[in-house]
Amino acid sequence: MSVEGNNYGQMLENSHLEGSEDFWIKEVLEEATGIYGERKGLDTGLHEAESLSEGYTGYVLENRGLDRKILGFEVAPVISEEHGTGFAVRPEEDSEEYGDFKDAIFKAIYRDVEGF
Repeated sequence: MSVEGNNYGQMLENSHLEGSEDFWIKEVLEEATGIYGERKGLDTGLHEAESLSEGYTGYVLENRGLDRKILGFEVAPVISEEHGTGFAVRPEEDSEEYGDFKDAIFKAIYRDVEGF
Protein backbone atom coordinates (compact mmCIF):
# COMPACT_ATOMS: atom_id res chain seq x y z
CA MET A 1 0.00 0.00 0.00
CA SER A 2 1.66 3.13 -1.21
CA VAL A 3 -0.60 5.94 -0.02
CA GLU A 4 0.49 7.49 3.28
CA GLY A 5 -2.16 7.08 5.94
CA ASN A 6 -3.65 9.18 8.70
CA ASN A 7 -2.83 8.90 12.39
CA TYR A 8 -5.63 9.13 14.89
CA GLY A 9 -3.75 9.97 18.09
CA GLN A 10 -4.87 10.51 21.68
CA MET A 11 -8.10 8.73 20.91
CA LEU A 12 -7.55 5.50 22.75
CA GLU A 13 -6.63 7.44 25.89
CA ASN A 14 -9.73 9.65 25.64
CA SER A 15 -12.17 6.83 24.98
CA HIS A 16 -14.52 5.37 27.54
CA LEU A 17 -14.08 1.94 25.95
CA GLU A 18 -12.17 -0.68 27.86
CA GLY A 19 -10.02 -3.39 26.35
CA SER A 20 -7.01 -3.69 24.12
CA GLU A 21 -6.07 -1.24 21.38
CA ASP A 22 -7.10 -3.81 18.76
CA PHE A 23 -10.56 -4.12 20.33
CA TRP A 24 -10.98 -0.35 20.51
CA ILE A 25 -9.84 0.17 16.93
CA LYS A 26 -12.24 -2.50 15.63
CA GLU A 27 -15.13 -0.89 17.55
CA VAL A 28 -14.37 2.50 15.97
CA LEU A 29 -14.05 1.00 12.47
CA GLU A 30 -17.35 -0.86 12.81
CA GLU A 31 -19.07 2.32 13.99
CA ALA A 32 -17.49 4.25 11.09
CA THR A 33 -18.72 1.57 8.67
CA GLY A 34 -22.28 2.15 9.88
CA ILE A 35 -21.94 5.93 9.65
CA TYR A 36 -20.48 5.68 6.14
CA GLY A 37 -23.35 3.42 5.07
CA GLU A 38 -25.98 5.76 6.53
CA ARG A 39 -24.50 8.77 4.73
CA LYS A 40 -24.23 6.93 1.40
CA GLY A 41 -27.52 5.01 1.70
CA LEU A 42 -25.68 1.68 1.43
CA ASP A 43 -25.75 -1.62 3.29
CA THR A 44 -22.07 -1.60 4.28
CA GLY A 45 -19.98 -4.25 5.95
CA LEU A 46 -16.42 -4.55 7.18
CA HIS A 47 -14.26 -7.65 7.24
CA GLU A 48 -10.64 -8.43 7.95
CA ALA A 49 -8.34 -9.18 5.04
CA GLU A 50 -4.72 -10.11 4.62
CA SER A 51 -2.25 -7.29 5.14
CA LEU A 52 1.16 -7.20 3.49
CA SER A 53 2.60 -4.83 6.10
CA GLU A 54 4.00 -6.12 9.38
CA GLY A 55 2.07 -4.87 12.40
CA TYR A 56 -0.99 -3.90 10.35
CA THR A 57 -4.39 -5.57 10.03
CA GLY A 58 -6.07 -5.42 6.64
CA TYR A 59 -9.73 -4.52 6.21
CA VAL A 60 -12.20 -4.30 3.35
CA LEU A 61 -15.20 -1.98 3.42
CA GLU A 62 -17.86 -3.39 1.14
CA ASN A 63 -21.32 -2.69 -0.19
CA ARG A 64 -23.15 -5.84 0.90
CA GLY A 65 -26.14 -4.98 -1.27
CA LEU A 66 -24.05 -5.37 -4.42
CA ASP A 67 -21.35 -7.63 -2.95
CA ARG A 68 -18.79 -5.04 -4.09
CA LYS A 69 -15.60 -3.77 -2.50
CA ILE A 70 -15.69 -0.04 -1.72
CA LEU A 71 -12.32 0.44 -0.06
CA GLY A 72 -9.34 -1.59 1.12
CA PHE A 73 -7.11 -0.33 3.90
CA GLU A 74 -4.85 -1.43 6.72
CA VAL A 75 -4.72 -0.31 10.34
CA ALA A 76 -2.15 -0.49 13.15
CA PRO A 77 -1.98 0.82 16.71
CA VAL A 78 0.40 3.78 17.10
CA ILE A 79 2.01 5.17 20.23
CA SER A 80 3.81 8.50 19.96
CA GLU A 81 4.87 11.20 22.39
CA GLU A 82 3.30 13.88 20.21
CA HIS A 83 -0.10 12.27 19.58
CA GLY A 84 -0.51 9.70 22.36
CA THR A 85 -1.92 6.23 21.81
CA GLY A 86 -4.01 5.94 18.67
CA PHE A 87 -3.96 4.19 15.33
CA ALA A 88 -2.84 4.68 11.74
CA VAL A 89 -4.96 3.99 8.67
CA ARG A 90 -3.37 3.42 5.26
CA PRO A 91 -5.72 3.09 2.28
CA GLU A 92 -4.90 1.11 -0.85
CA GLU A 93 -5.40 4.32 -2.78
CA ASP A 94 -6.44 7.88 -2.07
CA SER A 95 -10.02 8.31 -3.25
CA GLU A 96 -13.30 10.05 -2.54
CA GLU A 97 -14.43 6.90 -0.75
CA TYR A 98 -11.42 7.08 1.55
CA GLY A 99 -12.08 10.75 2.29
CA ASP A 100 -15.70 9.97 3.17
CA PHE A 101 -14.69 6.97 5.31
CA LYS A 102 -12.05 9.09 7.07
CA ASP A 103 -14.81 11.58 7.98
CA ALA A 104 -16.90 8.68 9.30
CA ILE A 105 -13.97 7.55 11.48
CA PHE A 106 -13.76 11.00 13.08
CA LYS A 107 -17.53 11.02 13.62
CA ALA A 108 -17.36 7.57 15.24
CA ILE A 109 -14.55 8.63 17.56
CA TYR A 110 -16.13 11.87 18.66
CA ARG A 111 -19.56 10.29 19.04
CA ASP A 112 -17.99 7.87 21.55
CA VAL A 113 -15.94 10.51 23.37
CA GLU A 114 -18.71 13.11 23.59
CA GLY A 115 -21.24 10.58 24.86
CA PHE A 116 -19.40 10.05 28.15
